Parts: sequence; C-alpha cells; structure tokens
Amino acid sequence: MHSARDSRVTASVVALAAIAALIGGAFAGLILEGAHDLSGAAAAFDGYLLRVARFTLWQALLSTLLSVAPALLVARALSR
Repeated sequence: MHSARDSRVTASVVALAAIAALIGGAFAGLILEGAHDLSGAAAAFDGYLLRVARFTLWQALLSTLLSVAPALLVARALSR
C-alpha cells in the first residue's frame, strides 16, 4: 500500500520539478534577452501599458479562482 503512494508522490514531485524547470527556463530566457537591449524597458513603464497589464492580471486571477474553486468542491464531493 505504501509503495503505491510513494510512487504517486515521486511522480508528482517529478512533474512539479518539470513545470518549475519550464517556467524557470522561460524567465531565464526573458531576462537574458532583455539584458542585452534596455531601450525597450522604458516602454514597459508607460501608464497605459501598466493599466492594461493590471487589468489582464486581475482578470486572470478572477478567472482562475472562479474555475478552480468550484472544481475543488466537485472533486472533493466526488472523491467521497
């Protein structure tokens, strides 16, 4: 019984590490690419673009919460 649980934990840790490596690689690429040319950094601080980015992140957060919260409740109900 414990070996099945241990293998699931190991698989989840490997999957989490793969996701972290993928996201870390994407951020590393962005940082390395942006370090060469700093002229585009001034455009990132435009007020309009900051408002657009804030709205986009807020909408993504709300969408995630409205999707995941009911899904967790349904998954918990179905697991019983």
